[in-house]
Amino acid sequence: MSAVWMRARAELRARWRSSLGLALVIGLAGGLVIGAAAGARRQDATFPLFRASENTAQLGIANS
Repeated sequence: MSAVWMRARAELRARWRSSLGLALVIGLAGGLVIGAAAGARRQDATFPLFRASENTAQLGIANS
């Protein structure tokens, strides 16, 4: 097991910049996905409240 750790440390020491860059890209992408999901959830809860407060009509007119 110590040989595996020694090899992993050597790889990390040699390629720490690319590992850091990859971690930053993954972190930014994850933050973007979480932010988009939170925004979608918030919008999903807001529209029914808006309709209830504005007393909008329940009738829709389709263009043919």
